[in-house]
Amino acid sequence: MEKNKRSTQQPAKQKTIRPSNDAYPITRAFLQEAEDLNEAHRWLGAGLRLALSFGEDWLQPIQGRLAVLFPQLSVAQLETISEVCQEVKQFSESWLQKEAGKHSEEVYAQAWRAAMMTYFPWLSEQELGHLFSQGVYYARK
Repeated sequence: MEKNKRSTQQPAKQKTIRPSNDAYPITRAFLQEAEDLNEAHRWLGAGLRLALSFGEDWLQPIQGRLAVLFPQLSVAQLETISEVCQEVKQFSESWLQKEAGKHSEEVYAQAWRAAMMTYFPWLSEQELGHLFSQGVYYARK
């Protein structure tokens, strides 16, 4: 038996949290510049929830509301988070409209989720659910 024989088992892969391509450069740049990815994900998630909210804040800029939640963010960071949220929404809505009616409901949802996680792997299940339900609503109008 060899003393220095290494195990051929690879460690379990961690979920990638940075986009691996240049399709969404604002998102990629924001996450690459982040000092704390967990905090960056928290800011993006909060921004997306604000961007998807209905009622009196529907389609209103999120920067002011986000600044109240995270006063440590600079104006530039607030602007970038807003831009990332717009990238996410635009990708989701565009994909859902383009693919509407082409697949069974289950395949449609699974393929959309896979596409979203390819470009925006930081999205939580709650955010994915909100994006999907809102996007499907508009895609069917």
